Amino acid sequence: MPTCRQCNGTFSNWVFIEGKKKNLGNRKFCLECSPYGRHNTSAAGVNRSKLCVRCGATDKVLFYAHKNNLCKKCDNSRSMEKQREMKRKIVAYLGGKCSCGYNKCLRSLHLHHSDSNKDVNFAHIKNWKWDRVLSEIGKCILVCSNCHGEIHEAMEQLSRT
Repeated sequence: MPTCRQCNGTFSNWVFIEGKKKNLGNRKFCLECSPYGRHNTSAAGVNRSKLCVRCGATDKVLFYAHKNNLCKKCDNSRSMEKQREMKRKIVAYLGGKCSCGYNKCLRSLHLHHSDSNKDVNFAHIKNWKWDRVLSEIGKCILVCSNCHGEIHEAMEQLSRT
């Protein structure tokens, strides 16, 4: 039996309304708090509480306005985990190490575009779908931060002459 979010009372999944059997299993509120067909669940009296499913935080100040199930800290943490996982996947796909052999720190491995056909939104690659990532990293080489700096230094010297 579902529980009403406003009065915490339970109500039946099935009920006859105007001679027709209606399924109330997906309702959030009982018929007393939200009469059938009124569409009044957004009324001011309805308690719209927030609860973080990861840490259990309930203070509304800790949540983004448009998210009810994750607090800001947990949402940011989830986002960073997802981005790190995408970088691990990209690095593994490109061989896992720089041409000099460096592979100690994921943070020190960079993607360098070997041509100028770079997607303008490349900075957000960690948030892309995998098929879009594949099309973009085909234009890149995996280098460590030292080698990346050397590549750009050589490119600058070429452009000066």
